Parts: sequence; C-alpha cells; structure tokens
Amino acid sequence: MTNSDFSEGRLLGFETTTLDEVFDRDSGTYYLYPEAPMADEVQLSGVKWGMIDSGVLRDHPQLKGLVIKEKDFTGEGIADEIGHGTQVALIGTYGDPTEDKKPILQVPGLISAKVASRDGTVDKKKVIRAIHWVAKQGVQIINLSLGFEGSAKKHQDLCKAISAHPNIIFCAAAGNLGVGFKVCPASCDAENLVSVSEMIGEELAPHSGIGDVGVNNPPAPVSPTAYYFGLGLKAAKANRLEQAEKLFYKTIEIDSSHIPTLCQLGLIAISRQDYDTALEKFMQAYELDSSHSAIMTQLGTVWLFKNNLDKAQLFLQQATKADPPNALAHKNLSVVWYQRGDLQNSLKELELVKKVDPNYPDINQQIEHLKERLR
Repeated sequence: MTNSDFSEGRLLGFETTTLDEVFDRDSGTYYLYPEAPMADEVQLSGVKWGMIDSGVLRDHPQLKGLVIKEKDFTGEGIADEIGHGTQVALIGTYGDPTEDKKPILQVPGLISAKVASRDGTVDKKKVIRAIHWVAKQGVQIINLSLGFEGSAKKHQDLCKAISAHPNIIFCAAAGNLGVGFKVCPASCDAENLVSVSEMIGEELAPHSGIGDVGVNNPPAPVSPTAYYFGLGLKAAKANRLEQAEKLFYKTIEIDSSHIPTLCQLGLIAISRQDYDTALEKFMQAYELDSSHSAIMTQLGTVWLFKNNLDKAQLFLQQATKADPPNALAHKNLSVVWYQRGDLQNSLKELELVKKVDPNYPDINQQIEHLKERLR
C-alpha cells in the first residue's frame, strides 16, 4: 500500500497478515505462538488489557478462556476473519516468550473490540465508540494497531477520545509508511499515549513512523509440530531430558513422520544407553529418508554400541559416501577398524577426521597413539 492509498482508516500491517497464519480452515488447525504456553497452563492475573482490532479467535488454544469480554462494532460477526487481531492478542498476552527464560504462569485478561472489516478498513466513529466501551471494562492498557492518515488536528475527535481516559495507557502503532507520513492516533499529543514503531536490531526501521517507543518484531505463529518440537529442543538443550522426551512424543502424535523429532528421541535414548529404543527411532527416520547421512551415522553408532561391527560398518560407510566430510562417521569407522584389529584402516579414518575437522577433540593424540602402535 502506498501513502496515496491511505485515504481511510485501516489496520496497520494488515497487508502482510492473513488468517492462514493463525488458523487453517480446511484442517481446523490453529498455528501456535512459539514457546508461549497453552491457555490452560496459565492463570489470569487479575489485570485486564484492551485490544481494538479485527476481533480474536477465542478458541485458539493459547487464548481460550483468556478473552473476558468482546464486542463487534462492524456488524460482520464477532470472530476474527483476517488473523490480525488474533496475532496481536497473542503478542499482547505473552509478549515475546523467546526473550524470557522464566516460565509464564499468569497473564492478563483480554477485552476485545472488533472494528476492522474483512478488508482491513476501519471506521473512525466505530473506533471512538470502541475506545469508550473498552475503557469502561476496567482495563489498564488499550492497544490500537490501526491508523488514519493525517495530523492530530485533522483527527481531534479521535485524540480527544484517548485523552478522555487519562488513567489508561494507549499504545498506538506508528505505521510503516515512512518517517514523514503522519498516522493517527499515533500522532496524537495525549499524555497517556505511547507510539510504537518497528525496530531492526537496535535501530529504528527506515520505513517506520516515529513514536516514543520501539519494539522488535515478535516471532510468527508456527504449526503445532514446529511448536512442540521447538519446546522439546529448548528442554533438551537445558538437559531437561524427561520434559524434552514428552514434548517430542507430543510432536510425533501430531506428525509421526517428523524426522528431526525421531532423531531427537533416538539421541535421548542413546544418552540413557537404551540402544534398542535408539535403534527403533533412527530406523524409523531412515525408512523415511534413507539418504540422510546424519541418520546413517547414528544408526552406525548405535550398532557400534551394540557390538555389531558388521552393521556399524555398513551404515557408517554409507554415511561417509553420502557426506564425505562427515567427521563423526569417519571417527566411528576408525573405532570399528580398531576393534577389528585393522590399525592401518583405523589410522586412515582418523587422518580423514583431521582433514575435515582439524579441531576435532583429541584427534592429534589419537593419531599419534595409533602411529606408535604401528611402529
């Protein structure tokens, strides 16, 4: 949208937002906000915030039960038909959960006023009515991710509606239409108004309007598979393996063919020396993708742990053929040859390890040890 197209009020960011980002109508699948909890895992804090937008999908699993009250000012029905309001609701409820390592236990309740039509346009009179209605619901903050072209003088009625509620903080999007392009209510001079701009890293985005506060873009919603897999990875990296395992199995319930999850379950099993389970998970992954070098490497490694040198050698050689710079596969092939008593081939594999990864742990010492044995 160009500046000249901005002749009426509309949601800001509407052009890059679709319902498909939060809900798949065909499958009935809700897309999830990364690392944020499910709504049934949190409690309402007693604080309330308001959102004047396109409505909200109140059955979204991360919002269900958190929408205290909602009202439609469009006549098109209460549900969010374009996804913008639901994404704003997720951000407003959980912030950016990827930035805070502390678990989210309490969240504010949401008061939602729908003012945006299916095409993203908004009527100023309806926005003003919505402001007064939301303000009466006992909220502390009201978010307005919408705007009208022009100065505060041109939209005095909108600015006055905000100033009429001095005990409520209003957050208004400054817009992404350029520094010199004025958008209301972000350009209102009300003392209880904060204008929010877009940041790129630590710098104000060059296309952003100017406001008082800048915030980085939060993560976009992801599929349930990606959501639970991401949580599982986070738990695994923190060495919370029992929690990680549960999350990975939840991922498999959703998508039994998700290869990265099968591999993670295999790695957890290896850490517990449960080689039968590890073999089962890696074989499932291998049957789905028999060309993946990392899967072959892990299968060879598990067979090595189970003292089956023939199968270990078979998979490890397949892995190095598929990916010659695979240092771990070469290293474990060296162990296979060593256990077979073939020190020359064992040394050859170690030298390949050093060639592809000179910093491989203890590689120089192991090479010297074998050379001493061969003298």
